[in-house]
Amino acid sequence: MIDDVLASGRKSGYIFILSTAPPDSRGRIVHYTVVASPEKHDKGTRSLFIDESGIERFTTENRAATITDPPLK
Repeated sequence: MIDDVLASGRKSGYIFILSTAPPDSRGRIVHYTVVASPEKHDKGTRSLFIDESGIERFTTENRAATITDPPLK
């Protein structure tokens, strides 16, 4: 489901990092985060964050987005 380019962790000028919590008692991953940070930060470029809630969050600051950033509208 993930193409080879994205599976490398880089695509469309972004670096993607997937983090997971340990599996639950049935071996399922139920908590995760994905952060997409621009390879080159320019004014107005967004860093993105999503977790299992499905709420996409962003920042235009030169840092990785987090759960405390505002949601995309």
